[in-house]
Amino acid sequence: MITREFSPTTNLRIGKVMLVIAVFFAFLAAWRWHVESQFLSAASIAQGQVTSITAKGESAEVAFRDSMGQTHTISPWVRSSFRKYSVGEQIEVLVPSQDPLDAKLNEPMQIWATTHLFLYLSAFFGGFGALIYYGILVVGPLKQRRITVGL
Repeated sequence: MITREFSPTTNLRIGKVMLVIAVFFAFLAAWRWHVESQFLSAASIAQGQVTSITAKGESAEVAFRDSMGQTHTISPWVRSSFRKYSVGEQIEVLVPSQDPLDAKLNEPMQIWATTHLFLYLSAFFGGFGALIYYGILVVGPLKQRRITVGL
């Protein structure tokens, strides 16, 4: 509960700061999109096989062979409750030519997770920043309750 609202000047400042943060996250999203697009254009596809899974099947270790015939094992860095793995399952792996250990599973969540995260943060800060800046949403200090301890 708000005890009283901040002054209009303070609301404008808070709105501007939030909009600047939104622009920052939008630039980060664009940069991540560029990096992942370059990764996709330079990577080759290899077939991998799930060798082990976590207790809930949300993450797995995948073994694959690179173009030189060497076997590598990777774990997806994004866990997803939407994707369940099973041991022995065949999975496509995107392998960059420079470093096979930078390989990623050929799944949208593994490739675009950070791009989406930055886009969502940008939308969140941009939306609330615009609402505060234009005076549609008013912010202020939260009500503080005093707690007394009696003897």
